[in-house]
Amino acid sequence: MTNNSLTINFAGRKIRLQSKLVIMVVALSLFTITFFTIRKLEIEIKQLTRASLEQTLRANAESILQWLDRQKDEIIILASNDAIVSRSEKVYEDFLKNGLEKNFESEAFKSLDASLQSVIQNSDNEDYYIFDENLRFIASSDRNIIGMELEDDGDFIGTLEHQILLKLPSFSVLDKEKNGPVFMVVAKKLKSKKPLYLGFRLQPEESFSRVLRASQSGETGETYAINKDAMMISNSRFVDDLKKSGLLDKTHSCSVLRINLKDDQGELLTMARNALSNNESVTYPNIGHNLEGYKGYRGIDVVGAWTFFPEYGFAICAEVEKAEEYSSLSIIRWNFRGVLLLAAFLGAGIVWYSRKTVKMQSEINKAQKEAKELGQYKLQEKLGEGGMGIVYKATHKMMHRETALKLLKKGVCNDRDIKLFENEVKLTCKLKCFNTINLFDYGKTDDGSFYYVMEYLDGVDIDLLVKQHGPLQPARVIHFLIQACKSLKEAHEIGLVHRDIKGQNMIICNLGGDYDVLKVLDFGLVKEMSDNSNAMIDQVSGTPRFMSPESVVNPKQVNHLTDIYALGVLAYFMLTSEYPYEADTAADLCMKHVQEDVKRPSSETQGKDIPKDLDDIVFQCLAKDMVDRPQSAKVLIELLETCEVAGNWKPEHAQKWWGKAPSNQKEITQVEGLDQTILINLI
Repeated sequence: MTNNSLTINFAGRKIRLQSKLVIMVVALSLFTITFFTIRKLEIEIKQLTRASLEQTLRANAESILQWLDRQKDEIIILASNDAIVSRSEKVYEDFLKNGLEKNFESEAFKSLDASLQSVIQNSDNEDYYIFDENLRFIASSDRNIIGMELEDDGDFIGTLEHQILLKLPSFSVLDKEKNGPVFMVVAKKLKSKKPLYLGFRLQPEESFSRVLRASQSGETGETYAINKDAMMISNSRFVDDLKKSGLLDKTHSCSVLRINLKDDQGELLTMARNALSNNESVTYPNIGHNLEGYKGYRGIDVVGAWTFFPEYGFAICAEVEKAEEYSSLSIIRWNFRGVLLLAAFLGAGIVWYSRKTVKMQSEINKAQKEAKELGQYKLQEKLGEGGMGIVYKATHKMMHRETALKLLKKGVCNDRDIKLFENEVKLTCKLKCFNTINLFDYGKTDDGSFYYVMEYLDGVDIDLLVKQHGPLQPARVIHFLIQACKSLKEAHEIGLVHRDIKGQNMIICNLGGDYDVLKVLDFGLVKEMSDNSNAMIDQVSGTPRFMSPESVVNPKQVNHLTDIYALGVLAYFMLTSEYPYEADTAADLCMKHVQEDVKRPSSETQGKDIPKDLDDIVFQCLAKDMVDRPQSAKVLIELLETCEVAGNWKPEHAQKWWGKAPSNQKEITQVEGLDQTILINLI
């Protein structure tokens, strides 16, 4: 090698290359590789940023919607309370007859005030209001405003015609002394002949703003709400910074209705312009996003995502400072400049850059692999396994919510199994009853396996409950049957039949402090009664011990009364720990359902103490002719509620049982063939 050339051997021949050319080729190759590597990494980081912002926004959107629903549900219940309605009517009559001062001393006012003050003490509410159609207050926990009128902002009365109202934060007579914003959560017309309305007030900087902090991205991440006038209606987490910058008066303790998302010329800022654009693409559950960066309301460059709630008339926005979110990208870009500088010297720069590139690529691959691991769910312990799938306990990575994730086994299931799996997800999502399992998510892994995510229930199924503890008390059986009927009532009313009611698909758990809550699950064989094109209609399907005569003889006749029959079998089992029929094979067992007369539960050794009225109901559910059974889940509920022992199983009994019962741990066991779901083509 000379000063200006490099000699190499290739295929037995010596080739001399100019050193400058080698350096140029290496430098150009290095530049090209680096440029495309940085570009790829930039795309990956932006994709991860987008996913993070959207997950944060969705978590907070769901939190705020659930919170608003709770507020509305609470006031609907209170507005229908007979005691509150009657006391409000009396206060209204006294107010019109005797005037303001005497009204305070009336027994009706004191009684009403005590009832609603109790509600306030156990909630986020600050004050209550009873007002008439003229928006005149006739009762309130704030005595100073009684007799005054609520200022109408133009749409208040129109909304009252729809019986329920959410009044976004505004400055009002309700808080004239503090001159602070008021959040009138809801107003509901009382169940009264008089034009009276019930409302509650919250401080928006407290409860409303707190709900929007369920999730955040990074150290500078924030989710806030804005109304149609581009005014912030939740409290900023950067109040101190706003005061220092002069954007917020130092005498104010919160930013609600004091931060306007407009510039000095009165033009909407980027976030407000996008969120309030009336574009359906950003109406929840759709989400818009800006990953390139823009000026936030604090004057700092941010990236963000947004969505709008047309039902409530406000938008929520999730933002994080651009400098924080892309700090790693800035570092990489500086490294890029350093690599180009070192490339001029070749040698050490080439080695350094090569190692750096390999390391960065490894980090990218690792980040991609982690990001695609069943979406946002981290798998934990395995809860159970069946022929089609595996159920895991899992945790949502962003929301830290425990769930149960069912994964369909790849390679084991055929097209029919996949259809059943997808059918279960599609139809179960239509059901909203509290006693029906709640589905959160559905997806497909990188290797093509299907999965769905449902609520995690820490409890025991009825099959295991009876096998461990023996026959249940009749009153408790009624308690469980009514809950199961509520779930099936909703399904039947929208044209769905479960077709696989059995003890293993009924989970008993302690949920939200309520004991003996029943959840119906596994809608894998559910069919729509109006869907005559469903290939599964011509198949015998279900669990042999619970199959009705018509599901064996003529599956096309299967309807909601088939589920009533299965409930009868389940009730029989809970009362006696025995089944109506037993046989050695599934085929023999199915034919017994068709041909053999059923025994009454009270005829069993364990059924001697069954009340006659309950015994008759179970026997009626097991009628071979469909017309002889209770004709709907609603009718069955009414029959059960008339039983002499109905209601005797109290919450305190359930709590006591759960406190003394053995650990109730879930056992994974091999199930006999007669307890397994079957699906057979008819020939």
